[in-house]
Amino acid sequence: MIEDPESIELMKASNDFAINFFNELEIKNKFLNQTLSSIAKAEDMGRQYEEYIDSLYEKLNSLNPTKYNLTKKSILGNSYQKYYKAIKKHEPQIASQISLLANQQEILKRDNITLNIEVSKITAMIQDLYNIYAEGQELEKKIHAKINTIKKEPDTKIFVDSTLLPLQRKLFQIQQMIAVKSQTILTLNIVQQNNITIIQNIDNIKNITLGALKLLAASAKAKNDQAELAQYFNNTELRLNEANIIVKNTLPENNTKLNELKSN
Repeated sequence: MIEDPESIELMKASNDFAINFFNELEIKNKFLNQTLSSIAKAEDMGRQYEEYIDSLYEKLNSLNPTKYNLTKKSILGNSYQKYYKAIKKHEPQIASQISLLANQQEILKRDNITLNIEVSKITAMIQDLYNIYAEGQELEKKIHAKINTIKKEPDTKIFVDSTLLPLQRKLFQIQQMIAVKSQTILTLNIVQQNNITIIQNIDNIKNITLGALKLLAASAKAKNDQAELAQYFNNTELRLNEANIIVKNTLPENNTKLNELKSN
């Protein structure tokens, strides 16, 4: 039976080791899990909106000018006019979709701010785990040193079972926690990067794609107006030519009548 004060103190230290730390960590983990749960839902929403972005890109791609043969005239009307009408037809729906995407963009930006805070908290937790692990290693060294001084085999087994093994189980548990927390940080970093990609995609649609679409619409309208103006001048010229022909055709008749009047 082990009765010396040092062995008893080491047994108590092993049993008490990290108990308060684990209790505090459990409370922190509850708050962390609640946050990660809400972020996970936002991540699912982000994936849905990524698909939504792809759908929007497909709609915008359907308005590619090359699909409207803008250099050719159709028997059914001017190609620029058709293209301009197509853009104006889809413009309200595209604007509505982009507005929804802009709202989601703000949500993702706020999520990334929250993720940054949580990553900082988890990093601090990992550091605390490393610190408590180092304390446990120091205690383990003391226990090993004490084991070497115990000469009776039954006492050695009792001491090992009551001090060293429980401590080693706790140290292994801490190692597992460090691994899990480190993996959590990697996962959160991936979520952040996905959010950034979606945010950038939305920016591209708002600032580049939609801007280009508006420019194309303006160009198509200008080209259509130009074509209509050219057609107007062509029609005017045709009418003027017809008028000239009529005038010219009536001139001989008018000259004959004028000569008859002079003769009389």
